Amino acid sequence: MTMRNAREIAVFRGIVEHARGEVWAQDGRGRRYDLKDALDLYRALGVMLDRPDNDLELFASDYNAQLQLERFFWEQRMGLAV
Repeated sequence: MTMRNAREIAVFRGIVEHARGEVWAQDGRGRRYDLKDALDLYRALGVMLDRPDNDLELFASDYNAQLQLERFFWEQRMGLAV
């Protein structure tokens, strides 16, 4: 997953901030970023911006938040406006 502009980052942050429960990203080495924590959020965003081919996976403990995140990245991948 990757981000291309400030608008996408703002939408992503909004989804994370309004999600119930935990939201986290995890890399292939097992490093976990708690996206509700500001510092971890910015670290994960740095990885997404720096390396478009990163291996981060997103998870949410709330089903609705998980669906919102999946939809966000699906629309982004398909080139639909965010």
